[in-house]
Amino acid sequence: MALVSTTGYHSIDSLCGRRQNWRLKVKLVRKWNMAAVATPDDPYALQILFVDEEGGRIEGTIQKHLMLKFSRCLVEGHVYKVMNFGIIRSEGKLRASRHDYKIIFNSNTQVSPCQDASIPFLGLSFSKTSDIKKTKGSCDYLLDFMGMVTAVSEEIRVTKERVTRLVLLDLVDDMWLVIIQLAKANVYKGRVGIQNVMNATKIWWNPLISECIEFRNGVAFHEVESDMEISLISQRPRAVSLREEFIKQYPRKTVEQLLQVGEVRNFITMAMITEIVDEKLWWYTACLCLRAVNFDRGYPFCTHCKRIVFNMSPRFKLKVLESDGEDAAHFIMFDAECSLLLKKSCQELLDEQEDPSFDAYPEEIFKLAGRDVLFRIEVKEHPFNSFDDSIKVRWVCFDSSILDEFKECVDDDTP
Repeated sequence: MALVSTTGYHSIDSLCGRRQNWRLKVKLVRKWNMAAVATPDDPYALQILFVDEEGGRIEGTIQKHLMLKFSRCLVEGHVYKVMNFGIIRSEGKLRASRHDYKIIFNSNTQVSPCQDASIPFLGLSFSKTSDIKKTKGSCDYLLDFMGMVTAVSEEIRVTKERVTRLVLLDLVDDMWLVIIQLAKANVYKGRVGIQNVMNATKIWWNPLISECIEFRNGVAFHEVESDMEISLISQRPRAVSLREEFIKQYPRKTVEQLLQVGEVRNFITMAMITEIVDEKLWWYTACLCLRAVNFDRGYPFCTHCKRIVFNMSPRFKLKVLESDGEDAAHFIMFDAECSLLLKKSCQELLDEQEDPSFDAYPEEIFKLAGRDVLFRIEVKEHPFNSFDDSIKVRWVCFDSSILDEFKECVDDDTP
């Protein structure tokens, strides 16, 4: 018989395949839908990850016919008493826990909420860079990783059996802290890294938790190393460095020259954000294809995918007035550029607001006014985007050394 603690509950580490009336007190740290890539809006199961007060982690599965019963009553970050569940051996790839067994919910499973602050909120178990590289891109388990971002790529589409969007982040031991939970080992262009898993992976930018504070202060938390590259399904990789891109690769233009340009190519301009244009549209609801979701029919519909949308996310769409001291123009920035400037995702800003709405501009956005930024503009037939008189920004740079070097350049058309 497995040991029961003085509180009357079993520990996660004590769970095994023997039939027993298991009783757990656990915190739900992650839940996500399992679905085929071809049918992301039709999940066949709900996966969950529990952690107990001893730090033990175990994965659970709720089959499709029980999802409606349990999905609404299970909230990430909440503590629950769980009883009358099944136990089976955990097998297969992309397992969220290294436990030998997993929990299976059935129609008799009982879940009731309780309060217990002693259980870790995130339930993270960080992997070392050296261990991830040893996997050579093949690992049966999902991984947690912590590192600092020094470079973020642009968007690219990789076409194999289907079109995939990628973004590459370079991680080292200073600058922008990121925590990635439940990622899989992968190989991209010959380099071993980690990649997100559809619906399962969660990312925190600069979270205020003790692990991050220790990491920033130079404490080797769990011997985490941070010199690896990761790939995430989202954006496209940059073939050159940030300095190469903004100083050497593209021609420089003033705002006046940019407004008069007639050729189809990319240009770099430096300007100050002088005003945040309040159009009540600083974010929008996006489909998985990143296009805006239309609610005019009374339900969420993507005109690009031509279907009702269930998986949606908020994304930035910010219009600003830029000036180089001589002329000014309206620039429009979307999710990648705004997230980089604000060091927060759109979802994080909305979560911090008491009444998130299109009318409520967060204070962090207004603080962008007065900042000098290098902008890469992609000009097609004309510099303006298709829906108003604003210029679409393709990427930004606010690195002080690159800004200083740009100011020293005198050639307006560096090859």
